[in-house]
Amino acid sequence: MTLFDFGDKHAPQRNDEEPEEELGPAEATYCLGGLLLSLGVGSLVLNWLGMEFFILAWVDFWGETIGTIIRFVAIAVGAALLALGKKPNSNK
Repeated sequence: MTLFDFGDKHAPQRNDEEPEEELGPAEATYCLGGLLLSLGVGSLVLNWLGMEFFILAWVDFWGETIGTIIRFVAIAVGAALLALGKKPNSNK
């Protein structure tokens, strides 16, 4: 018996739960597009405020103009993936 073993009466009942479905390619495209769009818009706004996402600090290594172009490309690609993808089904 371990420290957190309380026996069967406290074990979660998993018989009535439906198994989670994996994301298909269309749903994954939608999620990736949303992430890319959010990071692009967030990075653009933060850059205008003089701040930056830590993970996207490399964008301005080639200059401010190239960094802004990269941000707009990320926004455009994210919007395209979001439009082409399929929203994940959430029937819960």
